[in-house]
Amino acid sequence: MPIHVFNKNRLTRQPFFLKLINYLELHEDVTLRQIHKDFEEIKNIDRQLDSFIAANFIWRSDKRYGNNFKVFRDDDFDLTLKPELPAIYTYNKPFFV
Repeated sequence: MPIHVFNKNRLTRQPFFLKLINYLELHEDVTLRQIHKDFEEIKNIDRQLDSFIAANFIWRSDKRYGNNFKVFRDDDFDLTLKPELPAIYTYNKPFFV
């Protein structure tokens, strides 16, 4: 299931960003060489990666890359509505509208 970004900004609107985060979600221990090999058509890939890392979207450690955020799935949330009692307002003092 592809990752969907809800609050987009200048970096997350880029088509390469979506391709990259989905790629990193599916693969573990991704190296820069693998990214270059799988995304040959992308220009300035190192510069784009550096901007994603600076924005804390991607982590880099020991020459490995990964997503620096948690991916939520539907089962992470309780989607059932809980019944609520209607609120009853009472006024002890005069109320003017």
